[in-house]
Amino acid sequence: MFEIKDVTHDVAAKFFKNDPKLAYLGCADDVLVELYHSESYSPNELSQLKGIYYDNRLIMLFKYEPFSQVAYNCHFYLSSSLHGTGIFNEVVKELKAWMKKEHPQITKILVMSPSSCIHVPAVVGKYGFIKEGHLTNAMIWRQQLVDLLIYSLEI
Repeated sequence: MFEIKDVTHDVAAKFFKNDPKLAYLGCADDVLVELYHSESYSPNELSQLKGIYYDNRLIMLFKYEPFSQVAYNCHFYLSSSLHGTGIFNEVVKELKAWMKKEHPQITKILVMSPSSCIHVPAVVGKYGFIKEGHLTNAMIWRQQLVDLLIYSLEI
């Protein structure tokens, strides 16, 4: 149903620039500055980027990096035009199958989110993620010190 393939940083930058609502919801301030002032997107050197395509249209970016020998820290960036449609559930199913095939050592994916991002708990709770915990005052988000929430999903 979906095609999962590598995307370049330029493709990711264009995806975010064409969807400012998504960029604001999902990108930290320093990433937004880079995106809109330098017109580039460069995740850290450990990050891998995949594009999720439906009918040859990029609908989601999936960024992941190692957290441990058996877990990846993941970020999902679904086009804001598809929020609330239920398509995320289908994408997660396919990503889990892809992860089992491409990265068989990975048994868990993590999602870490600033506590002020109220959309994350609402979404991950619907799709089988469980809250593992939080770190108090562990990050800066929108120039405020906030807690870091940690969710996981078994692969």
